[in-house]
Amino acid sequence: MLCRFVISTLAVSFAASIFVSVGIAEDNDGDKPRVNEKRVVELAEMIKSKPNDAANYRLRAFEYAMDHVWDKAAADFVQVAKLRGGNSHIGQQIAVFLVLADDKKTHETICTEMFEGFSQSNDRGDLERTAKICTLMRKAVGKLEKLLEISKRSVELGKNRDYACHHYRTLALVLYRMEKYDQAIETVRAGDNADAAARFQIPNVIVCNRAIEAMCLIRGGKVDEAKDVLAKATPVLTERFKNQSLIYQGAFWHDWLVARVLHDEAQQLVEKPPK
Repeated sequence: MLCRFVISTLAVSFAASIFVSVGIAEDNDGDKPRVNEKRVVELAEMIKSKPNDAANYRLRAFEYAMDHVWDKAAADFVQVAKLRGGNSHIGQQIAVFLVLADDKKTHETICTEMFEGFSQSNDRGDLERTAKICTLMRKAVGKLEKLLEISKRSVELGKNRDYACHHYRTLALVLYRMEKYDQAIETVRAGDNADAAARFQIPNVIVCNRAIEAMCLIRGGKVDEAKDVLAKATPVLTERFKNQSLIYQGAFWHDWLVARVLHDEAQQLVEKPPK
């Protein structure tokens, strides 16, 4: 379903141009991470010897990501998608790297094709991932009314099930992009309740919730309250990112990057509130 974008648009225009230059983002403390060149070379040799093994592309993507070389990480995940077949999991993983690389054009391509492929799905995960990546950049991709519709469907399908808080988080993000700030805060609170009632809590979603709530408060002119709300999330995120390698262990690495994106957006609003 999602193979078209990895074979055509991305595989040709994005992946072909991605090796021209490498932009390494500064970390919050101002240090510039450096690529583990030795490990990258080792993985390149492994890829050369086993070009159809997606696992090595995935490992190299994480090496790039740990050093904030987001564009090359995304390019390697394009290869993962080609070898494993496109799905909403891999689509969102590519999209997160593209957001961090600020590659708006390629991100829009993925979002458009994700929406075309999964907006009619009855799978709550497909719906949530699609709505999330389409609203992760500050300018949403596609019609917000349609994204609202699929995010509401994902919430309904996910109620009283594990990970329900993910679906509320994404619905709140869509509402925020629609400038429905009160409704977004209500949805964030509903997500908090769903998270608290679950068998386990998910810290990266809590960070996202606080970031969305803070942004809504800022838009409502409640800057001091927004600062207090965001301050609850910052230590959680900072602690997690102390060791970049920890981000890419387990199933939630992409959600930690989503949390980072939303937290950074909220932090910028806190530091320079709109007049």
